[in-house]
Amino acid sequence: MSEKDIRYYRVDKNGREAIESPRRLVNMYCNRAGCQNQDSRENPTYKRCSKCRAVYYCSPDCQKLAWPTHKVVCNLEPDTATFRKIHKRVVTNPLFIQVFQILAIYKHGLHRMNEDELESLRSKPFTLAVLMQYEPANIKDFLRYFKVPPANDPLMLRTGDDGKPVVAIPQIVASSIIPDRLVKQVDIERWKAGRETERKDSSDNKPPLLAIVRISQWFGGQKTENQSFNNITSFLPIRDNVLEFARRGYEPTLSSILPEPTGDSRMDIANVVGYTNEFVRADRKNHYQLQTKLTITDKRLLAMASIRSREKVLQHLLEALYRLDFKVPDSDTALHIPAAFKERFMKHPDSPSLDWIDYLRKKVLRERVYLQAAEEHGYDPDTLLRDVVAGTQMVELEVPECQKLDWPSHKVTCGIEPGIAAFQKVHKRLATNPFLHPVFQMLIIYKHGLHLMSEDALNSFRSKPFGLALVTQFEPADIRDFLYRFSLNSMQELLDDQDANDTEKAVVAIPQIVAASVISDQKLSQDEKGKWKHQHAVCHEKGLGNGRLPLVAVLRVFQFFGGQNTPFHCGQNVTLFLSITDNWIMLAKDRMSGSDIIPRPTGDLTKDIANIVQSANEFIRSDVKNDLRLRIKLTKLDKQLMALASISSREKVVECLAFRSAAYGQILGALAGMGVPQEGRYAAMMNDYEEFVRDSQSPGLAWIDYLRAKVMRERTYALAARQYGYDSDSILQGLVDGTGCTDLQPGVPEIALDMSEFALNCQDQCFNGGQCQKKDWPSHKLSCGVEPVNGTFQKILHRFLTNPFLYIVFRMLTIYKHQLYLMKEDALNALRSKPFGLELFIQFEPADAKVLLKSISTLASKKLSLTIGSDKANEAVVAIPQIVAVSVIPEQEITRMEFTKWKGALEKAAGRSRDGKPPLQAVLRVSQWYGGEKTPAIKINTVTTSLVIPDDSLRFARGQSLPLISTLPYPVGEPCQDIAKLVEYTNTVLRGDDDDGWRLRTKLTRLDKRLIAFASAPSNLALREAVYRQLLEFPTPGGALQSPHLLKEISRSDTDFPILMWIDYLRRKLIRERIYRVTAEESGYDFESMFKDILPGNGLEGQEVPEVPLDVVKVSVSC
Repeated sequence: MSEKDIRYYRVDKNGREAIESPRRLVNMYCNRAGCQNQDSRENPTYKRCSKCRAVYYCSPDCQKLAWPTHKVVCNLEPDTATFRKIHKRVVTNPLFIQVFQILAIYKHGLHRMNEDELESLRSKPFTLAVLMQYEPANIKDFLRYFKVPPANDPLMLRTGDDGKPVVAIPQIVASSIIPDRLVKQVDIERWKAGRETERKDSSDNKPPLLAIVRISQWFGGQKTENQSFNNITSFLPIRDNVLEFARRGYEPTLSSILPEPTGDSRMDIANVVGYTNEFVRADRKNHYQLQTKLTITDKRLLAMASIRSREKVLQHLLEALYRLDFKVPDSDTALHIPAAFKERFMKHPDSPSLDWIDYLRKKVLRERVYLQAAEEHGYDPDTLLRDVVAGTQMVELEVPECQKLDWPSHKVTCGIEPGIAAFQKVHKRLATNPFLHPVFQMLIIYKHGLHLMSEDALNSFRSKPFGLALVTQFEPADIRDFLYRFSLNSMQELLDDQDANDTEKAVVAIPQIVAASVISDQKLSQDEKGKWKHQHAVCHEKGLGNGRLPLVAVLRVFQFFGGQNTPFHCGQNVTLFLSITDNWIMLAKDRMSGSDIIPRPTGDLTKDIANIVQSANEFIRSDVKNDLRLRIKLTKLDKQLMALASISSREKVVECLAFRSAAYGQILGALAGMGVPQEGRYAAMMNDYEEFVRDSQSPGLAWIDYLRAKVMRERTYALAARQYGYDSDSILQGLVDGTGCTDLQPGVPEIALDMSEFALNCQDQCFNGGQCQKKDWPSHKLSCGVEPVNGTFQKILHRFLTNPFLYIVFRMLTIYKHQLYLMKEDALNALRSKPFGLELFIQFEPADAKVLLKSISTLASKKLSLTIGSDKANEAVVAIPQIVAVSVIPEQEITRMEFTKWKGALEKAAGRSRDGKPPLQAVLRVSQWYGGEKTPAIKINTVTTSLVIPDDSLRFARGQSLPLISTLPYPVGEPCQDIAKLVEYTNTVLRGDDDDGWRLRTKLTRLDKRLIAFASAPSNLALREAVYRQLLEFPTPGGALQSPHLLKEISRSDTDFPILMWIDYLRRKLIRERIYRVTAEESGYDFESMFKDILPGNGLEGQEVPEVPLDVVKVSVSC
């Protein structure tokens, strides 16, 4: 052994430990928190605590100040000096030295850095904190303490130790980076000295990578914060060979991208810590001298960690202590704990630290040794925490009834339909699973054709977002459960509403990829684009593009749902951003056999999209221990889809479902009465199944086709059918073998993503027979049978005005309305010192364009809703804000409050600018108006803010920047740079926020419904005539009524009659925006007949955004 190794590892020439001398790696410092004093001399002047003789203080004053926190750990058994010696052995152990190097590398990302980035770290310290706790060395002792304690002995708080000495070993519980503000100055000085020593010992005289490693054992209660005692600080050089080893271990080889389903061999922080803990546990003969006696505190922590959540730990402790203090007998009835008793417990110095209980619970969940030990030693997992120790079981444990303790985690596979939040969590785990990221990268490459592009074409993708949508559906985890439901017998049970399996057995389900689609630029939301920019900058800063801009893709994972009556809508949407590395593109270009990235699952290994999706689905299915945490209870809807997918064609599916409908008996009875033979009744019935198509509860036929294509594509179902011996007659002939259903392509289908747009109505959101659930009421009440109050609109306007994704539109509207892009610099500088304003006028419309078109009709076919009572009061319609008009605010119309806000914001912006010059800043006002013919219009809701106009927006408007197409996608037509198109684009974006991510939706009021009905009149004169006829019940003659003056006076006599100016603005908006005409053509409405008297030409040209005459408006705010 060399002299350098002897000094480094602190051993003598015979390999025995020599930790005590010299004192180079271990520093002595004052134990009082906040004291920075330190002593590293041979004869220290610090004094020990006289009781525990384990901690040091620089003065009696520090000892007195530290006593309130130190007394909770002073004189514990065994002597804390024993723990300090063990920690000294840990920091000088060759195994731990290598482990700490790997942890420091992974925590700081050194394995991802190039040489230049590593060189910058050689001149500054980086840190690692390793937190340790003690557990029984014998796994049986651990299992004995790791179980829910009885109520009469609440975690040994009163009865003390159980009297059995237990051998303990140190275990790594957590690892952290020490913030710079918590690094002591004395440690930095020692780090500098150690760096110089290491540099002199190196052959190239280069300063090393030196880390500050702190080993701590923590303890604390509820009264005080967690504190560290038995601290050991060491200075650890990062060797080059360990760095290379960490790099090879972190980046998986091409042959092991998809690891074995039952094990995880990837070297990351969790596995390195788990391996180290198991290595320490395997030292049965105590060669490393790390064993000691287990304290009562650690026993209590183990017992409390067996309870699955912090809240239940606290509740268990409070109830047990309350029963002991007040001698309350044990019972299943929940106790009401007084607040004073809870406060006294939280302040008790002996109450355990809930943070450490959480850390210990996570450690047990992370390391599989506990599950294996429980199975080996025959411990009943039901007596332990099932969510931790047995949480990776494949099947649900057979128990007589559900235990209340495990109910939150058990309910997803028990006899209760899982909720939306459960699916959201599953999709999030699926999207963020690192083992599936290579699959996602290959799918993105093949779907976008990146492997076929030249370098110039790839560079165009580096500066813009591109996306992939993965559509999932849930299937049974056990292939036998799938085969049982994918049969004609199951279909017959479904049609007869006698699927008894729903009540007898809960089926565990897994997510499966059904379809993969490219997300076009127009379908990427503004939220996704904004987050993509941030992630793109982060990846570029990390150097993932190898000197170029990185390729960053948007990955969207979701589950679709819908019927025949309404379009499909997207549920449980999860979005993440994935960096496409060059090695995967090279792999896709050069190695087309697929044997290197896709294991041999079932058959053909040609590397295409179908096999990649099939490999991912089989990888999910092979996770029999649920290590990926993707399993959930199968819903009734998924069972129906599987049963219907076993039918060979869409027509036969419609036939089976039509027979199930309510009209089935009536139609067959009528056909029988007409003398139609039985064979012909079915054929005659299928000629008209519009009742089924209009049934909102009927499942989507497209999804049945996709599921059928998936079964045809993946050969695992044919292999399973042969293995389990299922009768081929009970399954669709030729489907699982891929030889039948020639009308379907077995490839991965491309989904039309515009199907995800849906109309939110009360029928979609009310569950349990139309009754609203209490938990959904806060967000659902705005669109359920309740007239929104004035404060609701105020909040919506505030969210609209402060939405960062609409700022670019507000800025461009301000530039165009004030013609700033035509001004010279002198004129612009004059505007920097005075306010100029823009006002957006908002009105609410139905979120579904078809609902709006139903309200618009000619006067001859439908009476106008003149009174509130004539409206359908019980019909709840979801409304969205839409810009109706845009106006310039004259300087004299800007209020004093707006001027004060503008001035304050201008001063702040000038202070933040580099040159101190004030920016162009406008007053932006968003208003909602109301008024009648008798009184002037008033503003009932107004929100104001200040809007900065940056120089890049001006360059954009002048055509000196990127074209408009790169920022504003094709919403409805050609992206001309004018106000009308900007307003139309904004309204389209607001309408496309299907999942209400911007929280701008509310219930449509009766006033807005009347405005839409009045706007269907081709002119105001025709509207007054219709009003006159309905008020006087006047017959409708062929000609028009005379005396327009009389008609005007009649309409003015009604104070609730809306102002005709707003009807004009709404009518112009309906004609201006193409989305209504497109929707009318798709939905079968005659758009020309709605506005036949006022459509100029094709009805789409010459419709400008109106300028509101502000001088005729009485500005006031109602209550």
